[in-house]
Amino acid sequence: MAKDLSSFPQRKGFGYTTSFVIPELGTTEGIYRSLLPCMILNRDTNIRALPLGITSHLESISVNEKQYEIREKAIQVSDHIVFPFVSYSLEPIINRIKEINPKLKISYFIDFNYYFIPESYPFSNEYGKADKIAIIERNIAMVDQIIVTNKALYNFLGPELSTKEHIKGRGTDMVYQPLYFDKNLIPEDMARIVNPEKEKRFGFVLNNYHFSDINFIKGVLQDFMKEYSGKAQIVIIGFNGYHKGKNYLANINFEHHKTIPYFNYFETLNELAIDCFVIPAKPIPFNNTSKNYIKYLEFARLGVPVIAPNITPYSEIIEHNGNGVLCDKKETWTHQMKIFLEDPGKFEQQANMASATSLDFDINDKESIEKLMRIYEI
Repeated sequence: MAKDLSSFPQRKGFGYTTSFVIPELGTTEGIYRSLLPCMILNRDTNIRALPLGITSHLESISVNEKQYEIREKAIQVSDHIVFPFVSYSLEPIINRIKEINPKLKISYFIDFNYYFIPESYPFSNEYGKADKIAIIERNIAMVDQIIVTNKALYNFLGPELSTKEHIKGRGTDMVYQPLYFDKNLIPEDMARIVNPEKEKRFGFVLNNYHFSDINFIKGVLQDFMKEYSGKAQIVIIGFNGYHKGKNYLANINFEHHKTIPYFNYFETLNELAIDCFVIPAKPIPFNNTSKNYIKYLEFARLGVPVIAPNITPYSEIIEHNGNGVLCDKKETWTHQMKIFLEDPGKFEQQANMASATSLDFDINDKESIEKLMRIYEI
């Protein structure tokens, strides 16, 4: 249920209201793309930001098989409403919204490259089929602005959408929103817990969306663990190896932990005493135009070294052997893991530089706030 409007900040000075329809508050998209910007806009600007859902008062619409609410009152008081990336038609709800508030501006997030979505992706049927792509394109034609959080996707969609006759001339703008991190999410007094054991702990934070990525390197990872048994441990948080009823990680010995709720995410990661985080990603067009760098920023703020993929947006913020290492071929990931075992001090220096890099994406900076204001006050 959406909260009553009175429960949100009502301080004097708000001159503009932007409502965010946020399907999943606990996801990367919900927290970093929408919820954090809401908090900062409310705190530091004249924009009142309301996190909302979808209601039967307008249309009974399912997002990932769950119900959310938008109250009619919120439509009346809003100047701008931001929809999540969905593959059903927004036309009925947009038409109803325009009846309630004809002047309302509408934005629509595009979270990933639906033109390149692989079959292994959990929502491939929901977003990647021709009929779904056609619906997404019609949604784009109906809104004032689309928002993307991957710069490569921004560069791809511009030329791609310019070829669509039903989108050209509709006046839809496209903006790039960097995903910002809040340094205050991690308590200042939370010291990094160092692994006291000789076996180095390599951490992987995964979910079902990462199946093809971990499957990409599972063979070399299996060989690595055979060669370095007693010297290295694999720790996987989230994904347990099962995909469509088959255990794809059956031949890899790893320590598994369930997905960590965000309210104690950083504390729990710290307690796991990870020596080095590994972010696998298959170098395919979908990943290159759909991934985000939030995991790198999270791990960097924890002070833990990171082995990352050589794709955008990681390659835009990581200097290889500077504030991290970048990998492309599947053997490169385990090669870097071997180097870590031989020279962990080198990686600790990189972690210090990565921590400094993360501050460049602090949502509290004046430049970050001004960027958000340009996106959400249209």
